[in-house]
Amino acid sequence: MKNSDLRQTALRILARRDHTQRELYDKLLQRGFLPQDVSALCQEFVQQGYLDDQRVAASLLESATARASTGAKLFRKRLIGRGLPPELVEGTVTAYEEQTKADAPAMRLALQLHARGKDGAFIQRHLWRKGFSAQDIRTALRELADTCIDNGQAEG
Repeated sequence: MKNSDLRQTALRILARRDHTQRELYDKLLQRGFLPQDVSALCQEFVQQGYLDDQRVAASLLESATARASTGAKLFRKRLIGRGLPPELVEGTVTAYEEQTKADAPAMRLALQLHARGKDGAFIQRHLWRKGFSAQDIRTALRELADTCIDNGQAEG
């Protein structure tokens, strides 16, 4: 395939959404382009600012903190899945934990599930699947139980 085809394909991919270097590299290889050509183009795009893993991480962080519906473990898994370098993943996860700590997303989600009639075991499993730590889950369930007792409701 021609180099101009490679460039046009890469630009079409990037026009849809921001990609990590790894994502673009993998997508171009899947389309049959040669690894050395793809690597060279990716490096060129990094220098030109078309590819920026830091920008992708910042965008994912902003989106995740706005929702704050997952724990740090699941957020880390999503970052890794996007092909971000380990040091960038760890820094972004740390920032996520700091930014969501005050929001208590596990507690907020536990309250929402309890309001829908879900019991404590369901809530615990759901929070675990959402990537919350065991400590966050224990704290949320303890606070939920305290809230239920304070409101005169049966514990979930």
